Amino acid sequence: LTMENAWDGVSVSESLAGSGTAEDPYLIQSGADLAYLDQHATAIENFKGVYFKMTRSIDLNGHSVKIGEYPGWGGRKIFFGIFDGNNCSIINLNMTESGMGGGLFAVVSGTVKNLSVYGKVTGNDMMVGGIVGWLFNGTLENCNGYVDVISSGAGETGALVGTSENGKIINCVNYGSVIGVDSVGGIAGKASGTIENCVNNGTVNGCYNVGGIYGSQHH
Repeated sequence: LTMENAWDGVSVSESLAGSGTAEDPYLIQSGADLAYLDQHATAIENFKGVYFKMTRSIDLNGHSVKIGEYPGWGGRKIFFGIFDGNNCSIINLNMTESGMGGGLFAVVSGTVKNLSVYGKVTGNDMMVGGIVGWLFNGTLENCNGYVDVISSGAGETGALVGTSENGKIINCVNYGSVIGVDSVGGIAGKASGTIENCVNNGTVNGCYNVGGIYGSQHH
């Protein structure tokens, strides 16, 4: 399935509509807008307390876009904002990640909510998830994952979240499959914090520490 105005994998918006407040959030309306978000999540304070809201579903057309980058410290890319999917979908994500923190959002210390994601994420390192690679003191809420996640890395592979470290995963449902090696879960690969009212409807395959909801606990 391909939607009209599918992203070309290259174009990046020059700016976003809105002002970034709760009352007037920045509007995410295209793949180019998501690419803008990735390019501008460049410093640890960037987007802290800043609001984003999708206005329509977005077709990535088999391309990859990753918001943030692991590690998230020292001015690198981390998402501290509030991203409201507004019950829209991001479809046809196709990501091959060669480092830690694979997923639509690499590192989240803010909030991602009300979003459905469809596609495939392939990784060869730790903290690989369909929606968030590393949820660090952040929140994933009211999200649905239709992402098939495969990682040959050492561990921490989740259908929705690779690693949740003191994170909150609330009212989320997974429908995608996940295949990993160690710490493999249908919601999170490795987790500490809160997992509340979540359901896994996908298959989970791994070698060590494998669970329907989470594979192992983060201490």
